[in-house]
Amino acid sequence: MQHRPMETRRLGRTGHESSVAILGGAAFARATPEETSGAFGRALAAGVNHLDIAQRCGDAERLVGPLPRRASERVIFPIPAL
Repeated sequence: MQHRPMETRRLGRTGHESSVAILGGAAFARATPEETSGAFGRALAAGVNHLDIAQRCGDAERLVGPLPRRASERVIFPIPAL
C-alpha cells in the first residue's frame, strides 16, 4: 500500500508548513514510556510535524519531553497560553 505525503498548511505568519494531522498530548496522558515513544515515532514517520501538549495532559509532558530532540528541526511545539 502506497502512502501519500502528509498534507500541510502554512501556520499563520510563522512560515512553518504544519501537518494537517496534529499529535495531541492527551493521547499520552496515561501511556507508558514505550507506548509514547512508539506512537511518537510512528507519527513522525507518517509526516506529522506538529505536537500540541497542554499542562492538563497528565504525564504527557514528562513522557514526550525527551523525544522531540531527535526531530526538533522538523517538528513545531506550540506553547499553549495559560
